[in-house]
Amino acid sequence: MALLIIAILVAAIYFTPHQGIFDKDPIGQPPSDWTSGVTGKGSGLCTVEVDSEKLNSNVLRLSGAGAASWCIQKGISVEDGYVGVSFKTHDEAVPSSVGGIIWRWKDTDNYYGFQIDTARGKGAIFLMMNGQMKNA
Repeated sequence: MALLIIAILVAAIYFTPHQGIFDKDPIGQPPSDWTSGVTGKGSGLCTVEVDSEKLNSNVLRLSGAGAASWCIQKGISVEDGYVGVSFKTHDEAVPSSVGGIIWRWKDTDNYYGFQIDTARGKGAIFLMMNGQMKNA
């Protein structure tokens, strides 16, 4: 079963799958093994940035506007394992910021995901089918 990491958002978020993964990537540029985009209309962009809370550590910043902006690491496959993600909102002026993970990625309009809404403190599993989000 292929698993991919995602950050779905309305505002910019910082994403760190595990410490040190982005420390060798150039600041302000997308990591070479990641791609970004959006489901539906809008835009999404991943860039490596310096973590303001940790010295000598970089994070992945996903920014954009759209119903479901995402950042995906290419070539990840996990079987009988686990995936973790930590994230924080960057733009506190936006009332709802969401982050999480996706799996069973087929294309930009078809995948499963789990998202956490930081403003509401709620999480949900969903199915994105033909660009429409449905409760799973």
